[in-house]
Amino acid sequence: NTLELVKAIRAGELPTREDRSTDLAESHGSRAAKAGAVDQSSPWPPPGPARGGSPAERDAGRGVGKLQERMEAELLPALEVLRPIGRGSMADVYLAREPHLRRLVAVKVLSPQHCTDPRARKRFEREAQSAARINHPHVCTVYRVGSLADGTPYLVSPFVKGTTLTQRLEAEGRLNHQEVRRVLREVASALAAAHKIGIIHRDVRPDNVLRADETGRHSLCDFGIAGILETGEGEDPRLTFTDEILGNPAYISPEQLEGDPLTDRADVYSLGVLAHQLLTGHPPPSPELVEGESGKKGKVVELEPLADYLGDIDPDLDDGGC
Repeated sequence: NTLELVKAIRAGELPTREDRSTDLAESHGSRAAKAGAVDQSSPWPPPGPARGGSPAERDAGRGVGKLQERMEAELLPALEVLRPIGRGSMADVYLAREPHLRRLVAVKVLSPQHCTDPRARKRFEREAQSAARINHPHVCTVYRVGSLADGTPYLVSPFVKGTTLTQRLEAEGRLNHQEVRRVLREVASALAAAHKIGIIHRDVRPDNVLRADETGRHSLCDFGIAGILETGEGEDPRLTFTDEILGNPAYISPEQLEGDPLTDRADVYSLGVLAHQLLTGHPPPSPELVEGESGKKGKVVELEPLADYLGDIDPDLDDGGC
C-alpha cells in the first residue's frame, strides 16, 4: 500500500532500474519456456500466456484502444503509431510514422479476438508472404512483418491516401467506360503478376481495390485468403473446414462456392463481376442455385446484360474486351 511504499522509499529499499530489468527479462524467459517449442516455419512467435489472459484476450474485451496503447509503447522507436484508419473482419489498420525514414506507413495488426486462433494467424501470415512475393506497381506491397510482445502479428506496408472502389461507387455512382477500362487493366495486371508466381487472390471485390488520391493509380490489396495454385511453389496448408466459404459469395466463382479446386480463372470470374458493378453502379445479386449443362446443380451469380442498364454500351466492352 501507499504507507509501505513511502517507508521503502525512505529506507532506500526500492529495486533499482537494473533489478527491474533483470526481473522482467527472467519473467519473459520463464513464460517463453512454458510456452513450448516455437513453430520454426512461421515468422511470428505463438501468443504467449499471461496472468489473467494474454494482452490480446484482454484487449478483445476492452476494445481496440488498449491494443493501440500497447502498439504505441512497444513499437517505438522504429514506429510511431498515430491513429486507427481502418478495420476489417480479421485485422485493424493504423497510420504510423517511421521517424528515421521520415515516411508514413500503414500497420495492419491481427485483431485481439483472432490472435489465439491458429487459422486466423496463418491467414494473416499468408497475406504478408503473398503480398511480399509480388513485386508489381498495382499490388499493395509489404515492407516488413513483426509481432508484439505477446505474439500478436502485424505487417507494415506503404500508406496510400485514397479510397476503395466501394467508397468511390457510393460517392460517384457508376464509372464511365474509359475509367472502367483503366481500373480493369490495372487490377488485371496485378492478378497476372500474382498468377505468374502461382498465387490466387480469391477475394477480388471493390473493398479490396484502392485508388490513390495523388496518382489515380489502383492497387489490389488484402491477400489474407490467397491460395496457392497447384503449379505454384511451396505447400498450401488447408485453412478451411468442410463447407466453409471464404470471400464474398456475390463475387466468387461457382467452383469456389462449391469448395472445388481452384485455378486462376476464379480471379478472372471475380474481375468480371467487379467490371459489371463498375459499369452499372449496382452490386451483384446473391448467388442462385441453377442446373448446368451436365445436369449438375450449382450456385452462380446471374448478372443482367449490360445493355439492360446502359443503352450506349460499347459492344466490345459488353463482350468482355478492355
